[in-house]
Amino acid sequence: MKHEFKQAWLTISVSLIFLLQACGGTEGGNPALNSETPSAADQAATEALIGAICKKLSSCFPSADETTCRAAIPLSTDIDTEIGLPEGFGTYDSIIQAEKNGSIVPNPTARNVCITDLGTLGCENAAVQSAYSDAAPDDYSSVFEIIPTGENSCIAIF
Repeated sequence: MKHEFKQAWLTISVSLIFLLQACGGTEGGNPALNSETPSAADQAATEALIGAICKKLSSCFPSADETTCRAAIPLSTDIDTEIGLPEGFGTYDSIIQAEKNGSIVPNPTARNVCITDLGTLGCENAAVQSAYSDAAPDDYSSVFEIIPTGENSCIAIF
């Protein structure tokens, strides 16, 4: 009887150790915590696109600041047809808000293809080079140039 009790106790103890090691607490799903930038899969399509554009520009141009880029793109009025919206839809910020309130719904597959296509562009690519200039480090008005134009890519997001 003692041996069975010890064996059961050992089995329970080892099981608890493994279970507790796998438990990450609430920090993984606690929205009250300040976390790093969410992954592209967790972001709205419009915000994921800003992240991909700014990441590419900051990796290709020494003077491109990712934070400044993220603040400048929402003011742009030149990103609409590139992501499948009618010309003149409004500022990029209005596109972000329309996605958040459900007036426009992105195609997640096209979003993922678009983000991947952006990531694969080399710094020497003509689209990347025409999207930004080190000579005007605060000018992000041409970022629409970097958006891939493939049929099943960014043009199909909306």
